[in-house]
Amino acid sequence: MESIGREGVRADARRSRWPGADRAAVQRGDTRAVPIGVGGRQAIRDALEELLAGRDRRFEDQLWLGLGDDWTRILDLLIQKEHVERRADDSLGILPAGVRLLEALRGHDLR
Repeated sequence: MESIGREGVRADARRSRWPGADRAAVQRGDTRAVPIGVGGRQAIRDALEELLAGRDRRFEDQLWLGLGDDWTRILDLLIQKEHVERRADDSLGILPAGVRLLEALRGHDLR
């Protein structure tokens, strides 16, 4: 599996509970994971692209469209891991760790 952490995407040897499924997951702490698969990585990459362009509402839309009901858990995780910040006016912004994550996701073959 892969997980999104402070340093970006990293390999993880744990197995998916869905046989044959892509083995990507977003870690939440050390105990919980949200399976995201290739489509999820694409959704996170596309969403971060929107946020980098300053379109925070479109960022949320991309997360929702790509991840379904899990999008808020992923958003919370991105904020917790300091990839994304929620500003005082409730808008969202991308942080340096989020830019590094985006660069890592751009480098993955997401086909």
